[in-house]
Order: sequence, then C-alpha cells, then structure tokens
Amino acid sequence: MTAVDLLPDPFAAEHDADPYAYLAGLREAAPVHRARTADGRWVWFVTRYAEARALLADPRMSRDPRNAGADWLAANRANPTTDPGVMAPHVGITDGADHARLRRLVSGVFAPGPVRAMRAHVDRLAHGLVDALAGRDETDLVTAFAEPLPAMVICELLGVPEGDRGQFRGWIRAVVADDTQAGPEESARRRQAAVGNLFAYFDRLIAEARRAPGEGLVSTLAAEAADGDRLSEPELRSMLFVLLIGGYETTLGFLATSVLHLLADPGRWRALHAEPGRCADAVEELLRYDGSVKTSFWIFPTEPVRIAGVELLPGDPVMVSFAAANRDPAANAEPDRLLLGRSDARHLAFGHGPHYCLGAPLARVEASAGLAALAARCPGLTLAVPPREVRWQHSPIVRAPLALPVHPGRVLGRSGAR
Repeated sequence: MTAVDLLPDPFAAEHDADPYAYLAGLREAAPVHRARTADGRWVWFVTRYAEARALLADPRMSRDPRNAGADWLAANRANPTTDPGVMAPHVGITDGADHARLRRLVSGVFAPGPVRAMRAHVDRLAHGLVDALAGRDETDLVTAFAEPLPAMVICELLGVPEGDRGQFRGWIRAVVADDTQAGPEESARRRQAAVGNLFAYFDRLIAEARRAPGEGLVSTLAAEAADGDRLSEPELRSMLFVLLIGGYETTLGFLATSVLHLLADPGRWRALHAEPGRCADAVEELLRYDGSVKTSFWIFPTEPVRIAGVELLPGDPVMVSFAAANRDPAANAEPDRLLLGRSDARHLAFGHGPHYCLGAPLARVEASAGLAALAARCPGLTLAVPPREVRWQHSPIVRAPLALPVHPGRVLGRSGAR
C-alpha cells in the first residue's frame, strides 16, 4: 500500500465501532493516502501526528470551500442544510481576516478565565443529573446524562429561556442524529425541518434580545450585529448555529465514550471514585485515546503543498485523521493503552493552528465536571451490556455511542461525594 493507492472509504460503517486497527495500518504504511469516499469522490487522508499538525498550521491550507476544486463544489458539501440561503460563511469555514473577526467576537466568552468561572454552575447541573439516576435499575447514560449536560450548558450560554429548552433540545437532536428506523430520506427530511425550526427560533430570540437585552450570548452577538461592519445578520444566525451544534454533539459523544472506556476496566472507575479530582487530568488522556472528533473539517491548498513526498494541488480536498494522529507512536508512547496517569498526552482532539477549537476550555470543564460527579457519587456504576455490543453513530467526523446502557448502582448523596 502506498500513498498513491486509491483506498476504499475510510469512513465506512464497518469502522464505526473500532476504527483504530484500520487507522493503525494506514498510519504505518504512509502518512498521507488518497481515499475514495462513499459518494464516489476522493480525499487526501492524513494519518500521522507530525504531518497532521504541520498541515493544520500551514497558512496555505484553507477552510474556505470557495478554494475547493470544481468537482467538490458541485456536491454542495459546504452547506450542511442544502439551502444556500440559510448558512452564511461562519467561523468554521473562513480564513484570514474574516475568520479572525468572527472568532474575536466570541473568543472572550470561551476564554479559560470566564469558563473556569462557570465550573461551579456546571458542577450543579451535573449533580442534578446524577440525582435523577437514584433508584434506577438500568438507564441509557446518553439520554440520562451525556446528552442533557451539554444541552443545558449551551442553552444557558445562549440565553434560551427555560420554557423553550425542551423543544430546542428536540430540534438539536434531530439535526445531529440519524434515525436508523426512519431511513436516510426521512432522516434528511426531519433534519431539514429541524434546521428550519432552529433558524426561525434564532430569529425570534435575536428579535427579543434586541427588544430586551439579557445576559446570554445571543444578546451579546445581537448587539454586535447592529454594526453591519462587524457581524452581518446572516453571520449572526450562522454563528449561533455553529456554536450550538459544536458545543453539543462533540461533548455528548466524548462524555459517553469516556464513561464506556472507564467502566470497561473497573479499576479505572474505582481510582476516579477514590480521587475524582483526577478527572481533569484523565480528560486529556481520554481526549487523546478516543476523542469525539475523528477527523478535521475539509481543508484545501491554495497553492501546491508538498508533504511526506506527496504533492497536494490547489483545490485538492484534504482531511486530517485526529483519531489516527492521536495514536501515533511517534507522538505518544504505548498509544493504544489508556493510561490515566499519562502526564504528557499529545493530541489534536481540538485541532491545531488558527482553527483550534474555540470551545475547548468549555468542553474540558463540562467533561471533567461530568465525570467527577458520576465517579464521586456512583461507585457501583457498571455497563449493562458488553462493550462490543454498544452501537455507534455513523459519521465521518463525530464519534459517539448511540446509547450506553448502564446500571447506576447505589447513588451517594452529594455530601457523600469526595
């Protein structure tokens, strides 16, 4: 196998449950491969840590789909809603001055200092969800804990009124989840409807924020949008959508996946129960070992880029495999072992370079708070099914269990938490 071989789809459903053995084979063979995707198109697929990190920081690599080749653009990949009138260029698919401007408008909210100040509140939300586990014999930890925690946090951050949150969360779930029983066409229809509902709701929320400004991010950004030179109306709606989906889906997946790995070895769970304060450090190793973002967004060279002996031409579609790079033995010793005591985990779970994840500080707080609350108060938490029976979301980007059946065991009172 060489980099010029045209590989079958690296995102095929057969790799959903455990992509790592397949990715290890690719990484060992070469750092860059040409692969065929399910829709018949192709992509340069990068699997080693050093090459991945270099490309993500290279100013010649663009997130802007207008820099893609004509065949890629013909597939309308840049628009997740398939409606060109809905999504404006946003922080995830812009470069240079536009990206810096959009990022600057929200960077203060997600800076480490303000996010640390949220920790006590996130702790209270997490413990409230743990309270609700008491007395249950078996439950799905995705719906009972991993989904509602980031949903509540992002709703409060945006300023979504309490009475609207149930419906709002339903729309989010419809956007990010495939309904396997409904089938792909019906799932797409429901997703489209949910996107439309979310955007219509954002319009109402923005109008209300202008009428009576509040504390949430919607009010803050609505004020910025009043100055068209800083944030246009379409950019505002798109910004809210991207922050919402990015802050929800990936944290949900990471929380559920992390609990799965911790419970697969009871010794790990006992160790965190004894010292839940170790959860913040454990999060870094869990991000490296099995983070919820498997690959980067599409990136495109704006001029020829040579890497690992392969020439990437302007407009070529490129994706970086975070999952492969994070287990590169050149970056981390014993990469296929989950070592909670690892002090120097090197990973790209939040990307690298100008597009490093804005929400990384918040994701870390949510993950460490959630795991600490569970570990401290649910010492007897166990999996209700063998790990191999857990079903996984099919997505080229996000790694998340569809469900995680558990037995909560005895739930300690908050005063019993360590």
